Amino acid sequence: MSSYLSMRQLNALWVLGWALVRHIITYPFVGRRVPGPWLKRIAAESLGAVPKDAWGMFACTSGCLTCGLCDVVGTATDRPSQWLAGIARHPGDSSLALAQLQRLEILAPEIERLCPARLKVSTVVALVRANHGMLAVR
Repeated sequence: MSSYLSMRQLNALWVLGWALVRHIITYPFVGRRVPGPWLKRIAAESLGAVPKDAWGMFACTSGCLTCGLCDVVGTATDRPSQWLAGIARHPGDSSLALAQLQRLEILAPEIERLCPARLKVSTVVALVRANHGMLAVR
C-alpha cells in the first residue's frame, strides 16, 4: 500500500515539475493573465453576466495544476485531484459535485497546506454550494 502512495507522490512531482518547466517556457509569450480577455470571451459567448468582483473568486478556484499531490491526503479511495479537476463551477452543473463536496470540505485544510498552486479548496467548496443554492432558488 505504501508503494502505491509513493507512486502517486512520484507522479504528482513529475506533473508539478513539468508544469513549472512549461510555465517558465511560455511566460515570456503569455505573460500574466488578467480578467479583461476572459470577461470579453464570456460576453461574446453569451454565457451570462459575470460581475467583475467574481474574478478573484474564480481565479483562486481554477488554479489547480492537477499535479495529484492532494491525492496523498485522506484514504486510498479519496481522489481529491479528480474531484477538483471536474468540480462544477457553473450553477447548472453544481449538483454533479455534491457527492464529493462534503468529503472535499473535510480534506480542504490539509490540501491547502500541501497544494503547490495554493488552491483555496474551501473557496471552491463555497462556490459550488453557492451555485447549487442558485439552482434551489430557481
